[in-house]
Amino acid sequence: QQARSNLRLSLHRFRQAVDQAVPGASDTILTMDRHTVQLHSAGLARDHDLFQQALFACATHTHSYLNQCPLCGQQLETAAALYRGEFLAGFELGEWGMIYRARYEDQFLQVDDLCSTVRRPILPAYCRLYHTL
Repeated sequence: QQARSNLRLSLHRFRQAVDQAVPGASDTILTMDRHTVQLHSAGLARDHDLFQQALFACATHTHSYLNQCPLCGQQLETAAALYRGEFLAGFELGEWGMIYRARYEDQFLQVDDLCSTVRRPILPAYCRLYHTL
């Protein structure tokens, strides 16, 4: 009984948070009845996916100098803005989670470094970025 009560409260808070961000969105992405809870994620954009897409777009774009390419600069700024700290912060994760945390942090540090670099030739940075994808 306590578990059901906790679940109801958590789902209520989840709906409130979603609706606060996008009014009415919780009805679109969450379906519930007495026995099931279903998340419809097709219409959701996850910051992780957007972060990876920005890195990939930059890594696969051709240019002479990475830091002189406005398109890649925009992609790197987008990626930097999407990173909000440690992957699943506050959750106890097994080895797999620690690997992802380290990977995403490393990618962010590379993005941060590339965003702050002026007139740096593309090859070393491009290779590091591309091989971490």
